[in-house]
Amino acid sequence: MRAIKLPLSCHKSNITALDVLQNHLLTGTTSGKVFVWDIKKLNKTALLESPTYEDFNSLKPTSSCTAHQDGRITSVKFFDQQRCISSASDGKVIMTNIITGKVEVLLEHEVEINDIQIMENFVFAATLNKILIINALDKELVTSITVKSDVKCISLDPTKNYLTVIGFNKSCSMYQVQITDGDVFCKRMDVPLETVANVNGITRTSWTSIGDKYALPNTPTPDKNIANTVGIYRRKDFKLDFQLVGPDANIVKFSPRLYNMNGNLTNFIALACEDGSFSVWNSCYQTSLFEAAGITTSSISDVAWSEDGQTVFTSADTLMIFAFEESDLGQKAGAVEIAKLMRGLTYPEPLSTEEMKDQLSQRKSHKVSVKEMKPKPKKSQTAVNASPSTNIPAKKPTTQTPKLLDSPNITSNEKISTTKPKQPSNVKVAPKAPQKTETQIELQSAVVKDGKKRVAPTLISGIGNAQQPKPSQAAKQETTEPSRLMDFQQPSYSVPRDLKRREEFKDGPDSQVKKKRDLEVVEFIGSIVINPSTAFSKLRVSTPKIRSSFIQTSPTDDTIALEIVNGSGNTEKPSKVSLVRGSSRLIFDYIPKLIGLATGGGGKFWAVSTIDGVVYVFGNSGRKLLPVMTLGTPLSFLESKGPYLMAVTSIGEIYVWDVLKKKVHFSPTSLYSILSRSNPELLTRAENLTLVSLSSNGIPVVTISNGNGFIYDPDMEVWNVVSDTWWAFGSQFWDGGRATALHGNQQNIMTVLESKTNDEILRKGRGKFLQQISKTMLMKEGYENLEKVISLSHLENKILISAKLGNSDDFKALLLIYCKRVSEMGLRSKLLEVLQGLYNERKGSKEDEDIKNLGLDKKELLKDVIFNCANIRSVQRILVEYATLLGIVDQLIL
Repeated sequence: MRAIKLPLSCHKSNITALDVLQNHLLTGTTSGKVFVWDIKKLNKTALLESPTYEDFNSLKPTSSCTAHQDGRITSVKFFDQQRCISSASDGKVIMTNIITGKVEVLLEHEVEINDIQIMENFVFAATLNKILIINALDKELVTSITVKSDVKCISLDPTKNYLTVIGFNKSCSMYQVQITDGDVFCKRMDVPLETVANVNGITRTSWTSIGDKYALPNTPTPDKNIANTVGIYRRKDFKLDFQLVGPDANIVKFSPRLYNMNGNLTNFIALACEDGSFSVWNSCYQTSLFEAAGITTSSISDVAWSEDGQTVFTSADTLMIFAFEESDLGQKAGAVEIAKLMRGLTYPEPLSTEEMKDQLSQRKSHKVSVKEMKPKPKKSQTAVNASPSTNIPAKKPTTQTPKLLDSPNITSNEKISTTKPKQPSNVKVAPKAPQKTETQIELQSAVVKDGKKRVAPTLISGIGNAQQPKPSQAAKQETTEPSRLMDFQQPSYSVPRDLKRREEFKDGPDSQVKKKRDLEVVEFIGSIVINPSTAFSKLRVSTPKIRSSFIQTSPTDDTIALEIVNGSGNTEKPSKVSLVRGSSRLIFDYIPKLIGLATGGGGKFWAVSTIDGVVYVFGNSGRKLLPVMTLGTPLSFLESKGPYLMAVTSIGEIYVWDVLKKKVHFSPTSLYSILSRSNPELLTRAENLTLVSLSSNGIPVVTISNGNGFIYDPDMEVWNVVSDTWWAFGSQFWDGGRATALHGNQQNIMTVLESKTNDEILRKGRGKFLQQISKTMLMKEGYENLEKVISLSHLENKILISAKLGNSDDFKALLLIYCKRVSEMGLRSKLLEVLQGLYNERKGSKEDEDIKNLGLDKKELLKDVIFNCANIRSVQRILVEYATLLGIVDQLIL
């Protein structure tokens, strides 16, 4: 047997939960991220006699994604080969697609979810005095089991008949679980079960691979001299079979394999203790196979076996791997022996029809939906979704292993020695549940008079820190599909909307005025000060919530990242800005304010912004490239692309600077024109901002929740519409299919915005509605050419936008398609206008300047148009005229 300990740089945060499916290991961390590892690679490296740095460097996750933004993962389970379900301290149960990174919230609860188990399509979530049962496919709360105490942990037996529950009051209970006609039913069993002696820290129970026995940690014993035991109980009568004396284990886990030792079937059980020790015991001989003491400074949070029983994984501050060779554990039991043992299992009697009807009637009278389980959001908390989540139907596990993503390289390694004894905007958005920050209390015993001991609570984390969100690592955002979600504060409503006093006084002779002494003004520390620019603005965009720490990775180099660690926002504990390059760290600056946003890494600069609208710009060496810039209002977005830096304030102002030239790229503009409503007096709800980004030319790109996409034109100082639901309704050239297929171009800004429009149409369910309107409109008199006219209008807009964006390939391809289409439709005036514009040289013409900037020659482009339309008879006379002027008549094939 050999053991290795992975460095913390592999996952950059402590591991809290484990699960195994086939050859994949799933890990959940304190930062809310889940990682998927290849078990074969981990086992192969662990069995090497002398692993090298290159061997450890090759051990990296095959996939990683963020499941929880503001919570420590408490339990994680595979749902199938592509999806996993996790619970966290923020009270959420989330289904995550480990291939695409998309998340679906199955449950939002008010308190922490301590443990989860999966039975077919149902998720059992252990929480405060309840076990919630959720249908993972329908995202509905089916029912709940009321428990006398807060539930510490739960476990299902392999036959899916029993549910073991351990509470914070040290009690242990057993429930019968039954699924009939796609519905789940539960019944508490009246069986004698032992209590657990200690439930401090994380507790885990386990069943054997066939379900004939189950183990409970820290069980009591009649012998007062023996304090630490692990009880093994029989399935048939739920009575104690034997005890493993010695380990003070709080986590137990049976091996998924049975072994034949001298004709006796035996099993191995892994035990983990709070002091960081780990051991594997033989259940037949009731002795330890090996013991490893002090393998970690922190307590072990979870244990998992590989499906072949050759590898054990433990999680604490990092991942530890214990790999066995074939000869270490003995000969595995055959299928005949296991089948014989399973035939001897006892099963509970199925629930009667009356019992199931009673449970169904109780559910109808106490119907609780998942939405009702969500906590009431505070007025100051809202969330902006970077991309809408989509429902993914459940798939049965297949033998094919999906190709997963890579993660950062490993930078260090560590060996473990084991001893072997005898073994936006006034843009209001969907509210998000407030984060539950834990205040940890550690019990400290103090000896007082008469030898009596009393327990005094000691506060570990203060009130100020308790209100801060937990650290979350900032993922790299792409323009096409942002992969992270960010929490946003609700816009300010400090000033009444109608600017009138709320008090109404009566005037008249009958009114009696009672004189009262004016109250003294009480000044509070940290009181809210009204910002006039925000309070009286016609446009108010949500601002990001403050995170205790986050990381901004360079878009060009994954080994370089800007790390932000927020302090208390004052001079006593300033915020720290540092650059992490591999294992080295370079501190840029200490800022006595809270930092909300960061960007850069792709254009030789980094930028951060504080909560009061101050922007700092640094070079890669930490030198300030620009003086500290004050914008006056908090920032909602901070983006960069190449040499350009864009800032969007909470009142909708947009600034774009050329950092290398140290000047503004264009005059500041506003989002008001694309978000404003017709009502000029009251503050009303506008569309949500779904994408705010920057092109390589320094042009802002914005999409909103009604499906429309815009780019800003610095020359005309207006917003240009790129994608619109009207064109999706009637244009034949929607999605750029014909334009980009000619040259096989990769996805550009136009196709990205059109795909965003498609997503919004599908999300709002307007696809079938638009199709029905299209059929109705085409049948009406006077609308026979509706589709052709819309298509030409959309194509003309795409040609102009491609010229603005400087995309020469798309401009040429779209222009040829347009000329051929108007020729086929017999619109000779439009074709003639295009030919005249390409042939005539107009001094000072913006159109000629755009074509020149695209690197295209007007005469060559005119030739391409003539040759492309030469076989259309209705326009041949016009083409011959221009072909004669160019001297290419002989080359035409009419």
